[in-house]
Amino acid sequence: MNPKSRHSKYIKFFTYLIVILLVNAVGLTLFFRIDLTENKIYSLSEASKKVVSNLSEPLTINLFFTKNLPAPHNNTERYLHDLLEEYAIHANQFFNYRFYDVSPEAKGISGESPGANRELANNYGINPVQIQVFEEDEVKFKNAYMGMVLIHGDIIERLPTITTTNGLEYKLTTAIEKLNNKVSALLSITDKIRVKLFLSSSLKQVAPHMGLNELP
Repeated sequence: MNPKSRHSKYIKFFTYLIVILLVNAVGLTLFFRIDLTENKIYSLSEASKKVVSNLSEPLTINLFFTKNLPAPHNNTERYLHDLLEEYAIHANQFFNYRFYDVSPEAKGISGESPGANRELANNYGINPVQIQVFEEDEVKFKNAYMGMVLIHGDIIERLPTITTTNGLEYKLTTAIEKLNNKVSALLSITDKIRVKLFLSSSLKQVAPHMGLNELP
């Protein structure tokens, strides 16, 4: 091999190496996803991007789903995973979400006993719905959790039953915008807020059970 040919190979090698390093550097600093579906079902609308990028207080979305749901309900959970990931990409630092497994045997997020996630769902007003399951050539009915709770500041919105992906982005974005507008309205108040409390006489009967010995 003559020196000129060897020199040319070294140049090509270092050129390829530099290109690979540059591609990796871009990959670390820039993140993007391409939606190749026919109807762009995983691409957020501009309205959705704007809503989550303008959050003024922390927004937490808790999703309660029973694991191993039959079709088409398993597709709904998978769609929500992808959709919320898209929201997270375009949102500001106040956006976060979490899926809770409410199957009977599932433990809580922090290792609580089985049933803790189900109790949490019920406390938020998310109750199971009845769905059809085909097992051994038979149609059976099963209770399943398929709902979400949106918590923004101290305001809560619920989507208690999610059985289809149709119009789901619109419903979710509308709920987020509604919460954000309420919180923004409260934060923009500059005057003193006057609160009037009314004491019911029946409260005196239950006060001892609530740890309230005296009611001034």
